Amino acid sequence: MRSDVEIDLIVNHKRSLDSTLKCVVYVKETKEYQDFDFLIYEEALMHIKNRHDSEEVKLAFSTVEGTIEFLPEGRLKFRANPSKMSIRPGEYVYDLYLYNATYEKRQFLSGKFIVLPTTTN
Repeated sequence: MRSDVEIDLIVNHKRSLDSTLKCVVYVKETKEYQDFDFLIYEEALMHIKNRHDSEEVKLAFSTVEGTIEFLPEGRLKFRANPSKMSIRPGEYVYDLYLYNATYEKRQFLSGKFIVLPTTTN
């Protein structure tokens, strides 16, 4: 059984990243969707690699370095400057983990991390 959700993320090469992802969960008892509660988590870490079985991390985002931020109403904010986004255009994979004292490491999101080439005028 998977506990994470697979979502593909698409970003631009050498461009500022300032995007928010809304996260919700389905509650069986009430048969309704509600905002995911990030309040119980202390940190988030996302690794981007060529392949899931690769040890080499091409790019990383985290709450510690301020490139991931927990926001109210189940939102995750991703921020990076153009120099951080200088990863070569192409298709990668990522895993995003959440941490707290109760759950040492919880895989939350995974999927493709697609870097599109950009052009300048």
